[in-house]
Amino acid sequence: TSWQAIVTGFDSIFIYTAITPTQQTQLDSLLHDFAHPLLTPAFLDRLFATLSPGEQSLVLLLRALVKRAPLLVLDEPFAGMDSQTVEAAKAFLCHMLLPTQALVVISHFEEEVPESVSRSIKLDHGRVVEYL
Repeated sequence: TSWQAIVTGFDSIFIYTAITPTQQTQLDSLLHDFAHPLLTPAFLDRLFATLSPGEQSLVLLLRALVKRAPLLVLDEPFAGMDSQTVEAAKAFLCHMLLPTQALVVISHFEEEVPESVSRSIKLDHGRVVEYL
């Protein structure tokens, strides 16, 4: 299920294992803080394979976020997402990451980079053309 896919982020493997009460609290907090209307119990019970590409991207983003890792490397994290989901994801990344978390976003589209990202490198055919 989508819920099971998200909780595999605690162990960083794609095999579902039971989670602890602390992990359940972390997951509940993430889903609450992400504040997206799609994140209902019915959605979380859906099989991952039956989700649209944008919904799968949302689940995989939540999987990356659930552990509160000190370094998040997100490669094209908004692929297939609708504009409402992209805005919710960007808002979360701007306002809800912990001060101890660093974020690297890889994207072909500058407008997808959250405003909280303070440095950027622009590449052209693998060469740095701009560093801010």
